[in-house]
Amino acid sequence: MIKGCQKRMIFIKDTGCDLFEEAYFILKSDIPLSDCIEDDIVRVATEIINQNKFAKKQKKNHKSFKGLFSFLGGAILGVIGAIIFSFIF
Repeated sequence: MIKGCQKRMIFIKDTGCDLFEEAYFILKSDIPLSDCIEDDIVRVATEIINQNKFAKKQKKNHKSFKGLFSFLGGAILGVIGAIIFSFIF
Protein backbone atom coordinates (compact mmCIF):
# COMPACT_ATOMS: atom_id res chain seq x y z
CA MET A 1 0.00 0.00 0.00
CA ILE A 2 1.35 3.41 -0.98
CA LYS A 3 1.01 6.18 1.59
CA GLY A 4 1.46 9.88 0.98
CA CYS A 5 1.20 9.68 -2.79
CA GLN A 6 -0.62 12.47 -4.58
CA LYS A 7 -1.23 12.78 -8.32
CA ARG A 8 -2.72 15.75 -10.10
CA MET A 9 -5.17 14.70 -12.75
CA ILE A 10 -7.32 16.28 -15.46
CA PHE A 11 -10.65 14.53 -15.94
CA ILE A 12 -12.67 15.21 -19.10
CA LYS A 13 -16.23 13.89 -19.21
CA ASP A 14 -18.35 13.85 -22.38
CA THR A 15 -15.39 14.21 -24.70
CA GLY A 16 -17.51 14.56 -27.84
CA CYS A 17 -15.60 11.66 -29.35
CA ASP A 18 -17.16 8.39 -30.49
CA LEU A 19 -14.26 6.39 -29.05
CA PHE A 20 -13.89 7.90 -25.58
CA GLU A 21 -16.64 8.55 -23.06
CA GLU A 22 -14.27 9.90 -20.40
CA ALA A 23 -10.57 10.75 -20.38
CA TYR A 24 -8.07 10.95 -17.52
CA PHE A 25 -4.73 12.72 -17.89
CA ILE A 26 -2.16 12.48 -15.09
CA LEU A 27 0.00 15.59 -14.87
CA LYS A 28 3.69 15.70 -14.10
CA SER A 29 4.42 16.79 -10.56
CA ASP A 30 6.80 19.63 -11.52
CA ILE A 31 4.19 21.68 -13.46
CA PRO A 32 3.03 24.81 -11.58
CA LEU A 33 -0.72 25.34 -11.93
CA SER A 34 -2.41 28.63 -12.71
CA ASP A 35 -5.64 29.52 -14.53
CA CYS A 36 -3.79 30.11 -17.82
CA ILE A 37 -1.87 26.84 -17.62
CA GLU A 38 -5.01 24.89 -16.67
CA ASP A 39 -6.77 26.20 -19.78
CA ASP A 40 -3.80 25.16 -21.93
CA ILE A 41 -3.74 21.70 -20.36
CA VAL A 42 -7.44 21.14 -21.07
CA ARG A 43 -6.96 22.41 -24.66
CA VAL A 44 -4.05 20.01 -25.25
CA ALA A 45 -6.00 17.10 -23.73
CA THR A 46 -8.94 17.84 -26.03
CA GLU A 47 -6.61 17.96 -29.04
CA ILE A 48 -5.18 14.55 -28.10
CA ILE A 49 -8.69 13.09 -27.93
CA ASN A 50 -9.59 14.57 -31.33
CA GLN A 51 -6.36 13.31 -32.94
CA ASN A 52 -7.12 9.76 -31.82
CA LYS A 53 -10.64 10.09 -33.18
CA PHE A 54 -9.27 11.10 -36.60
CA ALA A 55 -6.60 8.38 -36.65
CA LYS A 56 -9.16 5.66 -35.96
CA LYS A 57 -11.41 6.75 -38.82
CA GLN A 58 -8.46 6.98 -41.20
CA LYS A 59 -7.37 3.40 -40.40
CA LYS A 60 -10.81 2.00 -41.19
CA ASN A 61 -10.84 3.61 -44.63
CA HIS A 62 -7.36 2.25 -45.40
CA LYS A 63 -8.38 -1.29 -44.48
CA SER A 64 -11.47 -1.20 -46.68
CA PHE A 65 -9.39 -0.19 -49.73
CA LYS A 66 -6.89 -2.95 -49.00
CA GLY A 67 -9.67 -5.54 -48.84
CA LEU A 68 -11.24 -4.24 -52.04
CA PHE A 69 -7.96 -4.42 -53.96
CA SER A 70 -7.30 -7.93 -52.65
CA PHE A 71 -10.77 -9.07 -53.72
CA LEU A 72 -10.49 -7.54 -57.21
CA GLY A 73 -6.98 -8.95 -57.70
CA GLY A 74 -8.15 -12.44 -56.73
CA ALA A 75 -11.18 -12.21 -59.02
CA ILE A 76 -9.08 -11.12 -61.99
CA LEU A 77 -6.50 -13.85 -61.41
CA GLY A 78 -9.31 -16.42 -61.07
CA VAL A 79 -10.84 -15.40 -64.41
CA ILE A 80 -7.44 -15.46 -66.15
CA GLY A 81 -6.72 -18.89 -64.62
CA ALA A 82 -10.08 -20.22 -65.78
CA ILE A 83 -9.48 -18.99 -69.36
CA ILE A 84 -6.01 -20.57 -69.47
CA PHE A 85 -7.33 -23.80 -67.96
CA SER A 86 -10.15 -23.98 -70.52
CA PHE A 87 -7.71 -23.59 -73.46
CA ILE A 88 -5.42 -26.33 -72.11
CA PHE A 89 -8.19 -28.88 -71.66
